[in-house]
Amino acid sequence: MPADIVAFPARRVATDPNRARLRLALDKLDTARATQRAAIAGWRQALSDLQVATRALETRLEKFSGQLDRLQTDVTGLRDDAARLERWASAAERRDRG
Repeated sequence: MPADIVAFPARRVATDPNRARLRLALDKLDTARATQRAAIAGWRQALSDLQVATRALETRLEKFSGQLDRLQTDVTGLRDDAARLERWASAAERRDRG
């Protein structure tokens, strides 16, 4: 007679509620860290973009400052010319009266 094979009883895996809570907490922590890494990467990119923008602004402001300096020189020259012409006209008027 053939031997009867008796199935070995399956081992029950005890589910420790604390271990399950720990696993859930660790999974949430991993998700939060991934989100934080993405946020930091975005923040670094924003800082880089800001640096590029401020350098461009600095360049434009330096150019504008140079233009204002040239304008000031031109205006000073024109003011001096106007004062000279005014003195000349006043002297001419005095000669004509005189």
